[in-house]
Amino acid sequence: MKKKRVKIRFIIILIIIFLIGFSYFTYTKIDNYDKNEDMLALNLNLLTNDFENIDDILSGQLEDKYIYNSLSEDINLVVQVQPHIDNSTGEKYITYEDFGAKSDEQFDCYNCIKNAHDYANKYNYAVRATLDTYHIYKLNEINPIIIKTNTNWNNATFVIHDENISNLQTRNYSIFQISSNEKDITITDKEVLNNIKLNKQTTKIDELSGNGNCLCIVYNENKHQFIRSGSNENGGNPQTDLFKIDNDGNIINDIQWDFDQITKIVLKPIPDEQIIIENGNFKTILPDEDYEQSSDYYNRNITCNRSNTILRNIKHELSNDEIVGGPYYGFIKLINVSDVQLYNLHLVSHKYIAKSNYDLILEYCTNIFLDNIVSDNIDDTNRWGITGTNYTKDITYRNCVLNRIDAHCGVYNLNIDNCTIGIKGLTLTGAGKLNINNSTRIGGATFIELRSDYGSSWNGTVNVKNCKFNTNKANTIFSYVVMYDSDGKIHNYGYNRVLPNLYIDNLQIEESEENESVMYVFYNNEYYTGNEEGNLINAGYTLPEYITINNYSVNTGKRIKAFYQNFSGSEQVNVKIDIPDRAKLQMTYEDGSQYESGKLTNNSVRLQLQSAKNVTNEIFINNEFINGNDILIRGSGIFNIIVKATDVAGNTAQDEYVVNIDKDGPKITGVENGQVYFDSVTPIISDENSLGQVALYLNNNIVNTYKPNNTITNYGLYRLEAIDSLGNTTVINFEIANDNIEEIISQYIITQSKYIKEIDNNTSVNNFFENAKISKSFKIYNGDKQLSENDIIKNGDRLVVNNKEYVLIVKGDANCDGNVNIMDLMIIQRAIIKNTSLEKNIFESADVNNDNKVNIMDVMNIIRIIISE
Repeated sequence: MKKKRVKIRFIIILIIIFLIGFSYFTYTKIDNYDKNEDMLALNLNLLTNDFENIDDILSGQLEDKYIYNSLSEDINLVVQVQPHIDNSTGEKYITYEDFGAKSDEQFDCYNCIKNAHDYANKYNYAVRATLDTYHIYKLNEINPIIIKTNTNWNNATFVIHDENISNLQTRNYSIFQISSNEKDITITDKEVLNNIKLNKQTTKIDELSGNGNCLCIVYNENKHQFIRSGSNENGGNPQTDLFKIDNDGNIINDIQWDFDQITKIVLKPIPDEQIIIENGNFKTILPDEDYEQSSDYYNRNITCNRSNTILRNIKHELSNDEIVGGPYYGFIKLINVSDVQLYNLHLVSHKYIAKSNYDLILEYCTNIFLDNIVSDNIDDTNRWGITGTNYTKDITYRNCVLNRIDAHCGVYNLNIDNCTIGIKGLTLTGAGKLNINNSTRIGGATFIELRSDYGSSWNGTVNVKNCKFNTNKANTIFSYVVMYDSDGKIHNYGYNRVLPNLYIDNLQIEESEENESVMYVFYNNEYYTGNEEGNLINAGYTLPEYITINNYSVNTGKRIKAFYQNFSGSEQVNVKIDIPDRAKLQMTYEDGSQYESGKLTNNSVRLQLQSAKNVTNEIFINNEFINGNDILIRGSGIFNIIVKATDVAGNTAQDEYVVNIDKDGPKITGVENGQVYFDSVTPIISDENSLGQVALYLNNNIVNTYKPNNTITNYGLYRLEAIDSLGNTTVINFEIANDNIEEIISQYIITQSKYIKEIDNNTSVNNFFENAKISKSFKIYNGDKQLSENDIIKNGDRLVVNNKEYVLIVKGDANCDGNVNIMDLMIIQRAIIKNTSLEKNIFESADVNNDNKVNIMDVMNIIRIIISE
């Protein structure tokens, strides 16, 4: 048995020696580079290290250390490499150095890197770089390095040698290709396809269930769309829609097209496990002199064909970014994938002469998220737009700085958030929602270019919010051109062309030059739309349902108009374009402090309006036009203010304000100022706004028991004060008087005949009221004339109170002139001597001693009065 084992070992040793020799002659020079001595040394080390355990290798007991590898499996790998283990995560990984890679500039690491990934893919190991630099020539191999597992390049630099690109046979093939183990499913069976109905309302396809999560690409090869016009005119592509479906056949994305028929469906499974490719620096060595290929793109790049993948922290640079190195078709290229995320990529915008030259390509992609993708030289007009896309859906750019975001054969639902877009702009065609938020567009004469080679069309809605447009001068929001074929007919793109609905909120436009006073949403003049028999035409467009623009500003005062001229049917578009930087109405109090619209005040309010550039303003107060821009409102009331603005583009807008002035005190009814009442009164106090304090004074003393709207009964002089919340005050003075003279007057004699006697001559009305202690509001008449307070009472004057009337008798005033003198004495003496009758009031006046007689005693009393005067 022992001899047999020795014999077996001898045979194995002979086989190993044969393989070593074979490997030595297999790893020869690649062009001018060294032999793969590291790989040979690695194999020798693996063979000789711990060779005493060969029995364990044969029996399979040392699988974790060395595993027997038959010649039929990997001719270049004698044994498998033992994986490294990350102590913190437990992840098993291999390195490029495990397969012979080194940093020698003359050494092509392509095969070492490729072998490492092939090995990692087979055993599901991660891959890590551990050197600072790797050089990749890949001069003859067209097969890419296939990546199927997590890869961490650890910020190593990979130098891609394209200095001899014109002679490089592999220039059209990728360097790296991120792939999946999943196999595509292609359905061409007509019976199956005929049962599938796909339109914009479709949400589920039962026939596609059971395949897991997939990217579904649907074709109608009998109908062509995106038939390009212009210098790159082509026959278009089959009608295509792509979307994600789950295992139950539910459709995750919106459907863009209605299909009359389906001729083919391709399902590309989405792996459940996500992989991450990260932390790599790539440098492409360009020729020393400009070289631009006349046909075909270069694909010396990283291509991702695997869904559910993250690429992050990857930088691409050129050996000389001033060199025109030929048209590359994206250094990062995503194709036929869903759910891919790109983070922190630094890419190159290439110099070009005539051929397009991209660094980022997206084709047949859904649910792609790009965050912090940046490039330099975003304002250089000599550089090609960094991105190129075809057939994409639900794409989000966030925190990106790029000289262009582009869409060729349509993008459906595009989100641009917190980005800066450079000189090459937003060149788009597509459908669905285009959302541009918190972003800045630099350069160009238009904010968005609808690609004319694909019909200048966006079938959906464009939402622009909180964006800036820094430009030399801006002519349009959307740039579009109608293309005509040689026969003069509008080019057929394979779909109806649509101008988008537009909603803008807060777009700030900064121009360095001032030209026209108007810019247009759609500049549909003859140059851009063509004409038919000299007349501007609709150009076959479906027009937007609405155009709404709020809160825009242009530093040069330029105004926005929807159309340069009306399309046929454009009058049906619901256009609402605000004039956000129009002059606002300044409302102040007379002291200059600010007045707030609608605030209740008891001060006057001043309205002042300064005009804005290219805007005419009109002020209306309570629907009445008021001429002038400086208006003072003094009176009380509610004043509805409308400021109407009209700009040079014909847009109108208005602002509404309210001035509410209350200078009036509270309203008091039921009692009038200055009136005398001979009965109780009930003052009713109210205020249209807010009643404050109420106070009642009786004979100058406050009545503490008084409550507003109570009845007042006591005699006296009253003052009622009411104050509202603004301090406006109303004061009512009134009197409740006793009209029973007999009860009031004690100094004078009141007869049954309603004579009031014992009034001295030269007594004024005021003196009489004070002596009689009656209200001065009582009235005294001489004939029909009411006497004032300073008038002298004459004999026979009448005291009138509350429809009662009394005759006032002035002692001795026989001639009724209010003054007792010799004339009065003579009248009385004559009447006594001649025994003639006197008129009643003269008799009462002559009866000075009140004995109801007129005789010598009265004459003596009158003489005494005259003498005393």
